[in-house]
Amino acid sequence: MKKNNKLDPCIRSMPFNTADRKIDEEKRTVILPFSSDAPVERWDGVETLRHDAESIDFSRLNNGAAVLEDHGGRQIGVVERAWLGEDNRGWAELRFSKSPAAEIVWQDIIDGIRRNVSFGYARKKIERKSESTNEYTVTRWMPYEVSIVSVPADPSVGVGRSADDTADCGENNRNEDTDKSNQQNTVSESKTTFSKGIRTMDTNTTVDVNALRAQIEAEMKTKFEAEQRSEDSRRNEIRAIGKQCEMSAEAEQAVESKMTVDAFRKLALENAVAKRSIQASKQGGELGMTQQEVKEFSFRRAILGQIEGSGVKADYEREVSRAYAQKIGKETRGILVPPDVLLAGMERTFNQTTGAGSKLIATNLLAGSFIDILRNKTVVAQAGAMMMPGLSGNVAIPRQTGATTAYWFNSESAGITAASNPTIDQVSLSPKTVGAYGDISRSLLKQSTPAAEQLVRNDLAAVIGLAIDLAALKGTAADGQPRGITLTNGINSDNWKTPSTPTWAELVAMETAVDLANALDGNFVYVMGAALRGVCKTTVKAAGQLGWLMGDDGRINGYNVISSNQLGTGECIFGRFADLIIGMWGGLDLQVNPYIEALEKAGAIRVTALQDVDVAVRRPKSFTFYDNAAAS
Repeated sequence: MKKNNKLDPCIRSMPFNTADRKIDEEKRTVILPFSSDAPVERWDGVETLRHDAESIDFSRLNNGAAVLEDHGGRQIGVVERAWLGEDNRGWAELRFSKSPAAEIVWQDIIDGIRRNVSFGYARKKIERKSESTNEYTVTRWMPYEVSIVSVPADPSVGVGRSADDTADCGENNRNEDTDKSNQQNTVSESKTTFSKGIRTMDTNTTVDVNALRAQIEAEMKTKFEAEQRSEDSRRNEIRAIGKQCEMSAEAEQAVESKMTVDAFRKLALENAVAKRSIQASKQGGELGMTQQEVKEFSFRRAILGQIEGSGVKADYEREVSRAYAQKIGKETRGILVPPDVLLAGMERTFNQTTGAGSKLIATNLLAGSFIDILRNKTVVAQAGAMMMPGLSGNVAIPRQTGATTAYWFNSESAGITAASNPTIDQVSLSPKTVGAYGDISRSLLKQSTPAAEQLVRNDLAAVIGLAIDLAALKGTAADGQPRGITLTNGINSDNWKTPSTPTWAELVAMETAVDLANALDGNFVYVMGAALRGVCKTTVKAAGQLGWLMGDDGRINGYNVISSNQLGTGECIFGRFADLIIGMWGGLDLQVNPYIEALEKAGAIRVTALQDVDVAVRRPKSFTFYDNAAAS
């Protein structure tokens, strides 16, 4: 089995036709043929790999086999699946990593630069035609890796030996009928090294593969290091700005989402301006309770204290409510919960409500603030809306509506061309009262456990959250409501051509409308109804093209999708929800109505929560709204 001091590397390579490949850039996959039954001249004769269902064992490839760079190089991906095509060729779907090394190869494949694929395989059974012709067919074989190679041995005919030097069939890959002496030679030769050069079919000259590989790796390393330095600089600068502006969490999000330094600097500047305006409005907004006083306040006790005959007086909660109502000059029919309690993100105390030692017995309740619970319940807050609780008085936030223009100096006339200063207006917020109610069982309120207190708070937050959320999305600006996104003047809007059935072009058009307004900076998301989300998961981008409108990762064109039944059939918003402001004034007014007959029979009471709130859109062009056309 020995010839010319070369071992059988059990590797083939072939160029893949760009017409054959199918690339899905969103999923980072490519489908291509990697093997054929064309005869190849090898050192031990002319080899043909039989391509039928009985001959090829795809088990290794279909078990997450590696996609390599030039066989012995880095792993740059994984084989998702492999199969025998109707054209009697081996086909595979390859998914590429997001590592820097893989990114280079992936981009070259997309650009049509790297067109050569190779694969390693093990020969299981061989049938020879005759010793005189030295031709044979491999009737049982197993591919075990796929490589993207830079230098194929025979690009002119599409198949041939790879330029790799690391693979070896080994003794177990020989024909079971091969004589014993040849098996011994195979074992002996398997310990030697493969030739360091190859011969090309057209020039008959020797190529130093190691030198070529070293050159390619050096170029890739230089490019990677340059990209890494640039990326490190971007991350460090964004984090430094975030630290200086007390926006560390936002900075980490910007780093993760690949936001540019200029975009984050702009965001930080706007946030600083808004903070100064809001800080002025919040002067005196809180009551000034100590941490211990905040811990002693109980939502459960505040509700029970309003029910005659409950045995709970809630004297402490009433005292806090009166003090805060007097401070902000507001009358209340129930118990007013001050911002000190609503914003407290610390350990909350659930106090025993009866007995002389009730103030001394406490169980720590590890819970976030009421506002944080509200934030998690609302879709717009999940999408990134700016929550501003604890406001006092009307709030006006400066907004730049026009940019400064540059000018050229005319030396001949000693004049300048037309120029302009930036124009500024204000986004105004004024309190509007939302009332929401929920029914709570008496038996729950009687439970002296931290879980009961938390459940009451969660229920109240959910009820209020849904009301505010709907107003932020679709508030009509009538009957005391705020004006929501969909009815804000100046947003981008259009209708689906086919009702409740987006197309890929229409979804991209939603993004383009924002981009044309120079507003496509920051974290953008799609918010849509559940039905529309289902359509996007089951509708292809284009006829005959791979990929759904919404990818398996739950994104559309790289943007997150949040579904909400607050939006109707066909309604979809694409936007930067950081430009949506939700302001909340004063405290939460809790009122109890225990006299509803149906609820009384069921052992429940109705709790109404009143909250002053307003909604404003800072930049209308940051949003695009699509809906079904109105019926004529």
